[in-house]
Amino acid sequence: APSNVLFLGYIRDKHTLFEMYASADLHVSVSFEETFGMTFVESAFVGTRSIGYATTAVEDTLRGVYGIVVNELTVEAMANEIIKLTCKWKLKLTNEEIQYVIEHYSSDVMAQKYCSLYDRILEKEEEA
Repeated sequence: APSNVLFLGYIRDKHTLFEMYASADLHVSVSFEETFGMTFVESAFVGTRSIGYATTAVEDTLRGVYGIVVNELTVEAMANEIIKLTCKWKLKLTNEEIQYVIEHYSSDVMAQKYCSLYDRILEKEEEA
């Protein structure tokens, strides 16, 4: 790895992980196969904006947490979007944006959404 890249491995401690997200200027994901983008949500909880490619469910997740979606799946497109962000100084989320993310993506809210979905599915099956 280059000398300016530090590989930290898997971070088990959630407090350490959140401290790392909070201290970052920007959370960048270059994955093409992410299924949901939980790291985007985790990053947003502490106010750090994310950027990622418009693949799988990542696009929806990024839009929900005030992230930046890169439509062109190239390194150049990602780099250009990062440069635009840093020039505008729009890296950190506002308190209102953080509150919205917490209200819509907390584990309690997500669990309630899943239960509601399952209830609706069961109701439809009972009607059939």
